[in-house]
Amino acid sequence: MRSVLPSDLALLLALLLFGLLVLLATLGRHWGWIRSFGGDLLAVVDTLERGLEMSDPNDEAIKPMREGMELTLKMFDDTLRRYQVEALNPEGEPFNPEQHQAMAMQESASAEPGSVLKVFQKGYLLNGRLLRPAMVVVSKAPAET
Repeated sequence: MRSVLPSDLALLLALLLFGLLVLLATLGRHWGWIRSFGGDLLAVVDTLERGLEMSDPNDEAIKPMREGMELTLKMFDDTLRRYQVEALNPEGEPFNPEQHQAMAMQESASAEPGSVLKVFQKGYLLNGRLLRPAMVVVSKAPAET
Protein backbone atom coordinates (compact mmCIF):
# COMPACT_ATOMS: atom_id res chain seq x y z
CA MET A 1 0.00 0.00 0.00
CA ARG A 2 1.40 3.38 -0.95
CA SER A 3 1.42 6.40 1.30
CA VAL A 4 -0.84 9.37 0.68
CA LEU A 5 1.07 12.27 -0.82
CA PRO A 6 0.19 15.95 -0.35
CA SER A 7 -0.60 16.10 -4.08
CA ASP A 8 -3.17 13.30 -3.57
CA LEU A 9 -4.86 15.31 -0.82
CA ALA A 10 -4.83 18.45 -2.95
CA LEU A 11 -6.42 16.55 -5.85
CA LEU A 12 -9.07 15.07 -3.55
CA LEU A 13 -9.87 18.53 -2.17
CA ALA A 14 -10.07 19.98 -5.69
CA LEU A 15 -12.46 17.20 -6.77
CA LEU A 16 -14.67 17.71 -3.69
CA LEU A 17 -14.77 21.45 -4.31
CA PHE A 18 -15.61 20.79 -7.95
CA GLY A 19 -18.56 18.66 -6.78
CA LEU A 20 -19.75 21.66 -4.76
CA LEU A 21 -19.33 23.85 -7.84
CA VAL A 22 -21.56 21.56 -9.89
CA LEU A 23 -24.16 21.35 -7.14
CA LEU A 24 -24.40 25.14 -6.98
CA ALA A 25 -24.59 25.31 -10.79
CA THR A 26 -27.49 22.90 -10.89
CA LEU A 27 -29.28 25.04 -8.34
CA GLY A 28 -28.69 28.02 -10.63
CA ARG A 29 -27.09 30.21 -7.98
CA HIS A 30 -23.83 32.07 -7.74
CA TRP A 31 -22.95 31.65 -11.44
CA GLY A 32 -20.17 34.28 -11.32
CA TRP A 33 -18.42 32.46 -8.48
CA ILE A 34 -18.92 29.12 -10.21
CA ARG A 35 -17.34 30.39 -13.46
CA SER A 36 -14.39 31.84 -11.56
CA PHE A 37 -13.81 28.72 -9.47
CA GLY A 38 -14.40 26.40 -12.42
CA GLY A 39 -11.93 28.38 -14.52
CA ASP A 40 -9.32 27.98 -11.80
CA LEU A 41 -9.84 24.20 -11.74
CA LEU A 42 -9.74 24.00 -15.53
CA ALA A 43 -6.34 25.69 -15.42
CA VAL A 44 -5.09 22.55 -13.63
CA VAL A 45 -6.41 20.38 -16.47
CA ASP A 46 -4.78 22.72 -19.03
CA THR A 47 -1.44 22.49 -17.20
CA LEU A 48 -1.54 18.69 -17.06
CA GLU A 49 -2.38 18.49 -20.78
CA ARG A 50 0.39 20.95 -21.65
CA GLY A 51 2.90 19.05 -19.52
CA LEU A 52 2.06 15.80 -21.31
CA GLU A 53 2.31 17.48 -24.73
CA MET A 54 5.72 18.97 -23.91
CA SER A 55 7.30 15.88 -22.35
CA ASP A 56 8.82 12.99 -24.29
CA PRO A 57 6.84 9.76 -23.79
CA ASN A 58 9.97 7.76 -24.70
CA ASP A 59 12.15 9.30 -21.97
CA GLU A 60 12.56 6.55 -19.35
CA ALA A 61 13.72 9.05 -16.71
CA ILE A 62 10.32 10.79 -16.62
CA LYS A 63 8.09 7.82 -17.42
CA PRO A 64 6.75 7.47 -13.81
CA MET A 65 5.99 11.20 -13.70
CA ARG A 66 4.14 11.05 -17.04
CA GLU A 67 2.12 8.05 -15.86
CA GLY A 68 1.12 9.96 -12.72
CA MET A 69 0.13 12.98 -14.81
CA GLU A 70 -1.89 10.78 -17.19
CA LEU A 71 -3.74 9.14 -14.29
CA THR A 72 -4.43 12.50 -12.66
CA LEU A 73 -5.71 13.93 -15.95
CA LYS A 74 -7.92 10.88 -16.48
CA MET A 75 -9.36 11.33 -12.99
CA PHE A 76 -10.12 14.98 -13.71
CA ASP A 77 -11.66 14.14 -17.12
CA ASP A 78 -13.84 11.40 -15.59
CA THR A 79 -14.99 13.77 -12.86
CA LEU A 80 -15.77 16.53 -15.35
CA ARG A 81 -17.88 14.14 -17.45
CA ARG A 82 -19.68 12.79 -14.38
CA TYR A 83 -20.80 16.33 -13.53
CA GLN A 84 -21.89 17.23 -17.09
CA VAL A 85 -18.87 19.38 -17.90
CA GLU A 86 -18.36 19.13 -21.66
CA ALA A 87 -15.12 20.12 -23.38
CA LEU A 88 -15.31 22.32 -26.48
CA ASN A 89 -12.55 21.50 -28.97
CA PRO A 90 -13.94 23.15 -32.13
CA GLU A 91 -11.06 22.65 -34.58
CA GLY A 92 -12.47 22.57 -38.13
CA GLU A 93 -15.90 23.77 -37.02
CA PRO A 94 -17.49 27.14 -37.91
CA PHE A 95 -16.58 29.94 -35.50
CA ASN A 96 -19.33 30.41 -32.89
CA PRO A 97 -19.04 33.72 -31.00
CA GLU A 98 -21.24 32.34 -28.22
CA GLN A 99 -18.72 29.58 -27.41
CA HIS A 100 -15.42 30.69 -28.95
CA GLN A 101 -13.08 33.60 -28.36
CA ALA A 102 -11.12 34.57 -31.47
CA MET A 103 -7.49 35.22 -30.53
CA ALA A 104 -6.27 35.72 -34.11
CA MET A 105 -7.25 35.39 -37.75
CA GLN A 106 -5.11 33.59 -40.30
CA GLU A 107 -5.33 33.36 -44.07
CA SER A 108 -6.02 29.86 -45.35
CA ALA A 109 -6.61 28.56 -48.86
CA SER A 110 -7.60 25.12 -47.58
CA ALA A 111 -10.10 26.02 -44.82
CA GLU A 112 -13.52 27.60 -45.18
CA PRO A 113 -13.41 31.29 -44.14
CA GLY A 114 -14.80 31.69 -40.64
CA SER A 115 -13.83 28.21 -39.49
CA VAL A 116 -11.59 27.36 -36.55
CA LEU A 117 -8.03 26.55 -37.69
CA LYS A 118 -6.42 26.00 -34.30
CA VAL A 119 -7.52 25.74 -30.68
CA PHE A 120 -5.17 27.45 -28.22
CA GLN A 121 -7.25 26.43 -25.21
CA LYS A 122 -10.32 24.22 -25.01
CA GLY A 123 -13.57 25.71 -23.81
CA TYR A 124 -16.06 24.08 -21.46
CA LEU A 125 -19.81 23.95 -20.90
CA LEU A 126 -21.37 23.13 -17.52
CA ASN A 127 -24.88 21.75 -17.84
CA GLY A 128 -25.11 23.48 -21.24
CA ARG A 129 -23.96 26.89 -19.91
CA LEU A 130 -20.66 28.36 -21.02
CA LEU A 131 -18.07 27.93 -18.29
CA ARG A 132 -15.12 29.07 -20.41
CA PRO A 133 -14.94 29.93 -24.13
CA ALA A 134 -12.51 28.10 -26.40
CA MET A 135 -9.63 30.34 -27.46
CA VAL A 136 -9.20 29.89 -31.20
CA VAL A 137 -7.57 31.03 -34.45
CA VAL A 138 -10.17 31.73 -37.15
CA SER A 139 -9.56 31.30 -40.88
CA LYS A 140 -10.01 34.06 -43.41
CA ALA A 141 -9.82 34.05 -47.19
CA PRO A 142 -6.36 34.63 -48.67
CA ALA A 143 -5.61 38.18 -49.75
CA GLU A 144 -6.06 38.84 -53.47
CA THR A 145 -2.71 39.45 -55.21
